[in-house]
Amino acid sequence: MPVVACFMSLAASGGYYVAQAADEIIAHPTTLTGSIGVVAMKLNVKGLMDKVGVEEDTVKAGRWKDFWSPFRPATEEEKLMMQAIIDDFYRRFVMVVEQGRNLTRKEVRQVADGRIFTADQARDLKLVDRLGYLEDALEAARDRAGLTEAAKVVIYHRPDSYRPTIYARAPELLGGLGPQFLYIWGWEQGF
Repeated sequence: MPVVACFMSLAASGGYYVAQAADEIIAHPTTLTGSIGVVAMKLNVKGLMDKVGVEEDTVKAGRWKDFWSPFRPATEEEKLMMQAIIDDFYRRFVMVVEQGRNLTRKEVRQVADGRIFTADQARDLKLVDRLGYLEDALEAARDRAGLTEAAKVVIYHRPDSYRPTIYARAPELLGGLGPQFLYIWGWEQGF
């Protein structure tokens, strides 16, 4: 079964990772992609809690059960443990891109530093196959499957199957945590 991935506005990190299973990756000309790397962050809210008079109590079985708790600073031992996890995940990410994009380890390592790339840059670095739109991805999928032009695309939706949580909507509610790229067209000026 042929698989064609179509990157729209942002396909980075985990989005880029899962696309490695595709036979072909087509990116919109304004796509941002890449972000090949792994990060683990946490908020240390202990100072805030102290300031407002909130205390945290933990009951646990197992020394590391509260590993990476946001209610205290991470210990040096926790940081070393987390770094080992991150390094392992990073090695796997590099290997998946190496195999998915048919690149050498050296080629992947040159771009696997967490950066994002424009669609043109990603194409030049062989991170995507070509630039195009959803229609181009559908045509590529039809061609790879040996289907005729008359083949239909069917999208199934289960009624009420997805209800976004506060976590899914957080970027929207917070105005986005990362950069936002806006295109303002000046039709009157002839742009």
